[in-house]
Amino acid sequence: MAATIRTFIALCLPERARSAAATCLSDLRGRAPRGDLKWVAPENLHVTVRFLGDRAPADVTRAAGLIEALHGDFDAVPTAWSELGAFPSPRRPQVIWLGLADPEARLRALVRRIDERLHAAGFGRADKTFRAHVTLGRVRRGRRVGWASLSDGLTTPSTAFSIRTAALFKSTLTREGPIYAPLARAEARTARA
Repeated sequence: MAATIRTFIALCLPERARSAAATCLSDLRGRAPRGDLKWVAPENLHVTVRFLGDRAPADVTRAAGLIEALHGDFDAVPTAWSELGAFPSPRRPQVIWLGLADPEARLRALVRRIDERLHAAGFGRADKTFRAHVTLGRVRRGRRVGWASLSDGLTTPSTAFSIRTAALFKSTLTREGPIYAPLARAEARTARA
């Protein structure tokens, strides 16, 4: 039996957006009690569209084809960092995130389009409603953190940017943290002059 491949689909951040998010992450890390949170490595920051989990190689090939078919077939989506938040709530934070503005619902429309293609290809429906965010850190099991001590006085980056890339990633779990490798990419169509 062939080994499975752990995969997910994500929207990629341009370097200036990733840099601004990494600065925010660093500020948060300096405020948190050491060891209470597992922080995302700056190079791994992304907007998750759908976690596909452990999949057979044939499923991964199918998912890669769906992403590649998007190449040049969507417009870049303008956005900006909007807020710092926590799931399930600031009163009981488990996931610390940085939100993306989506006033015209263009990010949601792109995600819905990807999700519809995944569903039509037999991957089922998403199990969660999409919230445009980038995970910065997760509270470790058995730990509690105070939201106010993390977030008070922290400013959200004012960086505006465009999402131009969707990708299928392989995720390899290691003791030091996950390693992400792109398996397929789709770039937004280029603007016409």
